[in-house]
Amino acid sequence: MNGYGKASNELFVQFIARLAMEIPTATLAIFSTMKYVNAPNFDKFRERWQATYLGGFVVHNQAFDGLSGKFPIGFLVWKTNQSEVTPITTVQTDVLDKHANPIGTKTFYNLPNDSFLNVWLERPKANKTLVLPIKNAISPVTSKARVKNWADDAIGLAFPQISRQTMMSNT
Repeated sequence: MNGYGKASNELFVQFIARLAMEIPTATLAIFSTMKYVNAPNFDKFRERWQATYLGGFVVHNQAFDGLSGKFPIGFLVWKTNQSEVTPITTVQTDVLDKHANPIGTKTFYNLPNDSFLNVWLERPKANKTLVLPIKNAISPVTSKARVKNWADDAIGLAFPQISRQTMMSNT
């Protein structure tokens, strides 16, 4: 599994890697999440595994019982050819509803990791000022918060330790 990066932790990637070694020109149908197509942790996998996309479809995970969250599950067909370099750049799929009716198309892009917004902007370091973590523009986080302190030069701030009356009198 050398050369596959963090993707080698996934069992289906181990299967694909072994298949590439033992049957290098196989046609492979994969029924899984789409992370191997566009997730940043799978960039080394996409560089190493060579395949041509033949077609497929995606369906919302809510079409299956017992799955939480919101993400697509794809059934994609690939023609592997480990002797020919074919980078995976875009994958266009049909989109099906939970009754298998076509409702449109979706394109998944394999973008380089250095093009993501979190790479463009440097995250400011947290200081000692406490902050009320929010999950959107108006709602506080009700579960375990990842960020509990303010950061210098940040865009917004809530004041959990100051009452509303104190804030109003300071304006």
